[in-house]
Amino acid sequence: MVKIMRKVIIFFYLIGIYGCFCQTQKHNYQVQEKFLKNFYFEYLIKTDIDKYDKVVIRQNYQKIMNAYCTENLVNKINGMQENYELSYDPFIKAQDYHISLLDFIIIKKNPIKKGNYLVSYRYKNQSEKERINIDIQVAKVNGNLKIIGVDNIN
Repeated sequence: MVKIMRKVIIFFYLIGIYGCFCQTQKHNYQVQEKFLKNFYFEYLIKTDIDKYDKVVIRQNYQKIMNAYCTENLVNKINGMQENYELSYDPFIKAQDYHISLLDFIIIKKNPIKKGNYLVSYRYKNQSEKERINIDIQVAKVNGNLKIIGVDNIN
């Protein structure tokens, strides 16, 4: 009887640990999703061509990139843009965009790749089938969340 009780106690103990682990994972994903929402909000607001001139936009862009992305990713994107290997904004997958897409952004955890998120958006005049999808990798770097990759740029 004592052996059975021990097994029952161990079983419930393991279920409790697993439940805590799942809650922690869920919390981590929520924190990372909020991080990405903040990134896109700041990114789109502070690089709005209708609101700022090109010099201010470039300064804001660099500040945002340095705050949210790893130095390696920033250097990679800048290098690709300077060498004309990348002719569009990798976080939007377009050359031009409008702040109104903030109303239609959806950020979801990638069910296949750990630490990856699927960001999608559409414009008001587009259907749900026309969503643009972007794969973004997020990780903790020196205790802070950072974007470490975007659509195979890492």
